Amino acid sequence: MKIFSLFTTLLYLLLSSTTYAGLNTWTASGPNGGMIQAISIDQTNPNIIYAGSANNGIFRSIDSGTSWSEINNGLTTLDIQVITLDPSLSTTLYVGTSTHGIYKSTDSGNTWVAINTGLINLNVYAIQVDPNNSNIIYAGTFGNVIKSIDGGATWNVVGNRANIPNRLYYNDIYDLQLDPNNSNTVYVGTASGGVWRSLNGGLPDWEELNNGLEEVSATNVRRLRFFNSRSLTISNDGNTLYVGTQGDGILRSSDSAASWTPISNTSNGLTTDTIRTLAMLPTDTATVYAGTRTGLFFTRDSGATWTESSTEMNVLNVAINPNNVTEIFSGTTEGVFKSTDSGVSWVAVNNGINSFAITDVAVHPTNSDIRYVGSRNSGIAKTTDGGINWFFVNTGISDLRVQSIAISPSAPETLYIGTMSGGVFKTFDGGANWNALLSGIGNADVRKLVIDPSQPHIIYAGTRTGLLRLVDEDLDNDGTLDDGEDFNNNNVLDNTWSPINNGIVGQHNIIVQAMAIDPNNTSTLLSSTASSGIFISSDSGTNWSNTSVGLTNQFIYALAITPGNSNIIFAGTRGSGLFKSIDGGMSWFAINTGLASNDSDGIVYINAIVIESASPNTVYVGTQDNGAFKSVDAGSSWTSLNNGLSNNTINSLTLIADSTPPTLLAGTEGNGVLEIQSSISSGSATLTEATIQNNNGGGSITLLSTLLLFGLTWVRLFWKNS
Repeated sequence: MKIFSLFTTLLYLLLSSTTYAGLNTWTASGPNGGMIQAISIDQTNPNIIYAGSANNGIFRSIDSGTSWSEINNGLTTLDIQVITLDPSLSTTLYVGTSTHGIYKSTDSGNTWVAINTGLINLNVYAIQVDPNNSNIIYAGTFGNVIKSIDGGATWNVVGNRANIPNRLYYNDIYDLQLDPNNSNTVYVGTASGGVWRSLNGGLPDWEELNNGLEEVSATNVRRLRFFNSRSLTISNDGNTLYVGTQGDGILRSSDSAASWTPISNTSNGLTTDTIRTLAMLPTDTATVYAGTRTGLFFTRDSGATWTESSTEMNVLNVAINPNNVTEIFSGTTEGVFKSTDSGVSWVAVNNGINSFAITDVAVHPTNSDIRYVGSRNSGIAKTTDGGINWFFVNTGISDLRVQSIAISPSAPETLYIGTMSGGVFKTFDGGANWNALLSGIGNADVRKLVIDPSQPHIIYAGTRTGLLRLVDEDLDNDGTLDDGEDFNNNNVLDNTWSPINNGIVGQHNIIVQAMAIDPNNTSTLLSSTASSGIFISSDSGTNWSNTSVGLTNQFIYALAITPGNSNIIFAGTRGSGLFKSIDGGMSWFAINTGLASNDSDGIVYINAIVIESASPNTVYVGTQDNGAFKSVDAGSSWTSLNNGLSNNTINSLTLIADSTPPTLLAGTEGNGVLEIQSSISSGSATLTEATIQNNNGGGSITLLSTLLLFGLTWVRLFWKNS
């Protein structure tokens, strides 16, 4: 009986010690997808697909896109611009990156090594492997065409410098194609020099093929037109080529690029003239797919007419299954999409891809399952089930580069977003529809938005040119001044942003990077500029004064005021870690003990700060390249909070206080949203004593201590017979 009593008591203790998902470990919380800049299909096994992301490296699918896994072992950068498979041996791959040159894998992407010997520039846009000789590889870079004749071991600029015109030698090589019938014939598309060709593998010289890509002005001075040639595609017979441009649509050549004819305009169905990518059916030169910023288009008649396939995709890359040309994959700013009906309809296939760059996260104040995230290139995504499922809510948003989100504490269906070059947008229906709030602010670069929690109709915006304040008198977005909305007491609806920069100075422009409202006194605000430190206002932004004494770094990118104590403020810098004030911002001192850097110079960049309201000594910071840190002593010391992080740049931090422990949400630069519940004990024993007496006379159990470790609560017990 005593054994049974002990067992039931232990079971009770274990079951009553709740284990949380993500306890002390970051876990993915979506949304799936992200910016996919490259798509390549294994020609020998089309079930194998590779996707290169802008923020989280390379993903591989072995089941035709049903699921994906990261394959980044050996990569030192995660911005992938091109993926090319060796046509003779598909287990050999090459990837081009924006900053770290070219990487090679000989085991289907399981491991990667850098192959940059001889590279002049490490920004690589295009790679092609000679189908007749795997040792010969061409690459287009920021400024040159380069070639390897030893499988990528070494690289050289192709051709004799004296024989290469400046318009090619000093140009960005956006695309590169080999003639399928003669791999010594190389075509390149450039940023400002049109199309060029070499008939001898790049040696000894190149010829310009811009007949039809240029026009003569009234003064007979050639004006460059159609010369931003971003994408090239070539037919199997080598005769038909299409070129996509930035600003002048698509042109076609049926004579190996000897001449070009425009084949796109608004009257034949192609409603945009900026082309991101082109793909032609390998056996049907009349069928071409064009990826654009506003959707994907296709033609079945060599460009005479175009059909819009999707208006919801910002298309960066297209790949066609060579064994089944009705199956097409598209890399977009929202992830990978797949069509099985020749591009008529599309479905997202992003299970396992977590590559969104999240700039901000906002949580519904009374229902934490409702969350919004702002992305760097894809607008606003929303979840209503705590991050299990996400959907985009961008109707009415003209600039999808979201930098800040503010949610009304009193009417949480009302949100405001700040964008990079589109100003501010507002929704009053939870994101279903958005309207621009541009009066007085225009298409500003809005870095930060905050709402006065005691007067939610007052919104502050930090922009690249200073601070502005809006008194929103149209809370229901009906365009009229209703009862209770006349906050200016003048019977006139005036939703105009007003500058509030009196006392704020900057070395150049007033570039506002961070803002904070005192939760204890909402008339007190803090703001920071990119180069002039911190400013404080005690009259809701009407007047400001500099308060940077003690700051050794004036580039402040994060601010937080302690709930319950306005004197304690934290400021995050770009390069000097964290500073703290205990006198309301009058003076500052560094608090960097434990803030370790992955960089050899030891520099820590702080992007975000958040404080637990119920436990204000507990502070979290998110950093550039160094993950997250936590302090339980108001910043005196810090411990790393990086278990489970694969991308160490955190742009934003948001706390959900209605969980125990509180849930911390991180918007990352390439891993989407991550969440963690960090216990205060965090791996060290918390001694407690509790005695459970057996009333039937069987003795007692004393709980001596608990230890939270590996996400489980362990207990130490003492049994005493009666």
